[in-house]
Amino acid sequence: MLGPPSGHPPLTWRPPLTFKSRAGAVPSSPAAGPSGPRWGRAIGLGFLAAVVGGAIWGVIAAVSGYIFGLAAIVLGLVVAAAVRSGAGRITWGAIGLAIVLTFFAVFLGDVIGLTIAVNLAGYSVTILDVIAAYPEIVALEPGVTALAYFFGLLGAAAGAVRLYRDMKGVTRPRPRMDVPVPAPAGGLAETQGITVETLARSTTMVRARLHVPGSPPHAVEASYDTTFGTAKVLLDGQLVKKTRVWGMQKTVDVPLPVTPARRVSFRFYGVVSPRIDISLDGTLVATI
Repeated sequence: MLGPPSGHPPLTWRPPLTFKSRAGAVPSSPAAGPSGPRWGRAIGLGFLAAVVGGAIWGVIAAVSGYIFGLAAIVLGLVVAAAVRSGAGRITWGAIGLAIVLTFFAVFLGDVIGLTIAVNLAGYSVTILDVIAAYPEIVALEPGVTALAYFFGLLGAAAGAVRLYRDMKGVTRPRPRMDVPVPAPAGGLAETQGITVETLARSTTMVRARLHVPGSPPHAVEASYDTTFGTAKVLLDGQLVKKTRVWGMQKTVDVPLPVTPARRVSFRFYGVVSPRIDISLDGTLVATI
């Protein structure tokens, strides 16, 4: 009978290894991705943006007598931003919703513009009258209507492209990185470390979280959205600061409830590509 070579311990069977994450939990199945979009909020905010944007579109068209392509592109971007803000997570369905709502905004703007123009001409009509007669109106001036919806197509495409870039950016987050941080001045002569985690990044938004060791440990999360110029900071899941980034940059300081006192600072900047500088006790930790 075959056996282990002389002088070696007997062979024993061991179960296969199970790799665990840093938190000690077994990773979930790859199919178990993040939760889906918040459809109720996405539809509500997107519809509100479409109504307001369409109304502004119609007033401009009625007063000036012109249809502006740039206004349609802005309309598409505003609707897309509202859908993204409500959905939380971008999917192909959310992109489709933004496209549909953009065309609805163009239709609403066209109807409102016609209603205002007809009333200014001395006739008394309501928006419901214009909607009822809309097919006949389109048949009378198909070129003007086609131009409006062509510009609407440009706006829908601009919004869809922006959402698509956000979707691809969020589904490929940056990996975690451990960053050594020196001890505070006058503190102990030991090296402490924090963990900086990029939660999401896109062309218009960035979100990161710091895990600060201590007793107890704290998690500080910061996000910056250039669409609305909004910056938020959460401490252990609780909102502690929400502000607008006016100008080129803005710095937010968050004191940590620890002894000795420590302070986390976030510098939000970047109009085209959002960036966040993260500092602990005045020492730069990372740029996200």
